[in-house]
Amino acid sequence: MKKAYFSKRIWKEDVNVLTVAEMATLSKVFNCARRFAFQTLVRQKRWECELYKESIHVVVKKVWHQ
Repeated sequence: MKKAYFSKRIWKEDVNVLTVAEMATLSKVFNCARRFAFQTLVRQKRWECELYKESIHVVVKKVWHQ
């Protein structure tokens, strides 16, 4: 295994508290949107019908960009 001499990792202690909170919220919203998209695709395959007339990209943007 190679040893890493340089790292771009950002530690929570080195960043502003508000930035850490915003990044945590953003990652939660992203994960929920990703789960929604995957669940929608699975349901469409399973039921063999289109649940939405628009593309999944547009639907996710509408649902999670409120």
